[in-house]
Amino acid sequence: MEIESVDDRLSRLEAEMDSVVGRVNDSALHLQALDRKLDQIHDDLLELISLWRSAKGFARIVKWTGIAVRWAVGIGATIGLAWATFSKGAKF
Repeated sequence: MEIESVDDRLSRLEAEMDSVVGRVNDSALHLQALDRKLDQIHDDLLELISLWRSAKGFARIVKWTGIAVRWAVGIGATIGLAWATFSKGAKF
């Protein structure tokens, strides 16, 4: 069994340490890239939620407008029928 010199062991440990530092730096860069992507996804989701809320509000307005139009058409048709009946001199 050969005994490793202190200098050889120190050189080997320094090389291993450099390798670990390189992997940690690569991981940090990868994590930063993932963080940027996550921020973009978050912004996109906030925009979609805002769009969805706007669409819900628009649908609510269209619904109430439809109800009002239905009532107006019904009342207008009734008034028109009554006017046509009584203005022409209905003959029964």
